[in-house]
Amino acid sequence: MLAQLNVIAGLARDARGRVRHALLEVTSHYDQFAAWMRQDSMDAAGAIAHYDRAMEAAQEIADADMITSVLTLKSHLAWSFGDAGRAIGLAQAGQRDPRRVSDAVLALVTQQEARGHALDGDAEATERTLDRSAGLTYAAAEHPEDAPPWTYFYDQRRLAFQRGIAYVELGRHRDAVPLLNAALGAFDGGYDRDRVRYAAVLALALAGAGDADAAVAHAKLSAELAAQTGSALAARELRRVRTVLRKAGADAALSELTAHVRVITATS
Repeated sequence: MLAQLNVIAGLARDARGRVRHALLEVTSHYDQFAAWMRQDSMDAAGAIAHYDRAMEAAQEIADADMITSVLTLKSHLAWSFGDAGRAIGLAQAGQRDPRRVSDAVLALVTQQEARGHALDGDAEATERTLDRSAGLTYAAAEHPEDAPPWTYFYDQRRLAFQRGIAYVELGRHRDAVPLLNAALGAFDGGYDRDRVRYAAVLALALAGAGDADAAVAHAKLSAELAAQTGSALAARELRRVRTVLRKAGADAALSELTAHVRVITATS
């Protein structure tokens, strides 16, 4: 992907007019995806560099959807590192001119704002923003032709997952479990990086809800997929699962999970 991105960026440097505009549009898509891959590896500096290039291209061609998408993902990066204020602020910045942005992209940025509020411990703002994101998600489903191509992955299932994440952040683990269970169960193949995160967050919710055995079962699945995909985000969630199990005194479950991770690490 990076090799393809370098070729397209090189062509864009030599192009002018409508051809340059078209190439910058493609470049912004590639840079946004490259940034997400860096982010999934917890490479913050690499992610920011690609997000900045995607933003510059989007601003040059006045692509409001991409500008908002980059702000959404930068908000997610801030959330990943525990910076609630920046996560909220960047997500809100993406909503300043909603008339120029598609419902699909607005749904993404509002759910990200909700997760920022959850990280900040503001339950009322979390629910309000999640409800707005739900309305936008259903509105986007009624007009799929208006959605940009990179929002192909987002639907009601993903919204349930985001609500589950928010509830975990708020300490509402029992409320999060059925949402995360349904979201994980809806996968019918593919999306390995998403499945590894879903399983990891579900394991975290189960551990917080006091169901150590179920938490370990899903943590094992996540660990196996994390070894295949190299997802550092999932690995971080698994470390949080182990911390919760340790604090709960679930020593047998913790030992079982630790041993399983060691086997995977040794053979991967």
